[in-house]
Amino acid sequence: MSTSEKKEFLREHLDSIDEKFLNTFYELMLFQLESQGDNINFTSEQKKELELRMQNHEKGASKSYSWDEVKTSIGR
Repeated sequence: MSTSEKKEFLREHLDSIDEKFLNTFYELMLFQLESQGDNINFTSEQKKELELRMQNHEKGASKSYSWDEVKTSIGR
């Protein structure tokens, strides 16, 4: 799978991951950003969108799925 395909897959499924996985992914992303310094630059619009999605998830305003449900939905 190419890098662009992986990114697209993540975009498509980000709203449907469960809270535990979302938090793990979020922490990993923060670690990666801190480790790389400014190698990954999000636009202010992207940062706002990430924050909005996190807030919606924490408030229960977005749909969450268990890991088993995610695996089932992608046919694994």
